Amino acid sequence: MNAHATALIADDEPLLRHALRRQLGIVWPELEIVAEARNGREAVRLFDERHPDICFLDVHMPGLSGVDAANHIGRRA
Repeated sequence: MNAHATALIADDEPLLRHALRRQLGIVWPELEIVAEARNGREAVRLFDERHPDICFLDVHMPGLSGVDAANHIGRRA
């Protein structure tokens, strides 16, 4: 992949966020991770602040699930 894009990673498990960041760096080195969130509410807030092109959301997170966060983000995009 050659296109420059920005991304947000949301997962309540720090090790999984780190692993995804590392793997994305290998398969898509041009991708810039502009934010990491620990839960769905933080993901929505960071989306509003950073406007990433792509969001990687864990489905099961405390407070606001990844599915619910995606619905909120979809209404804002």
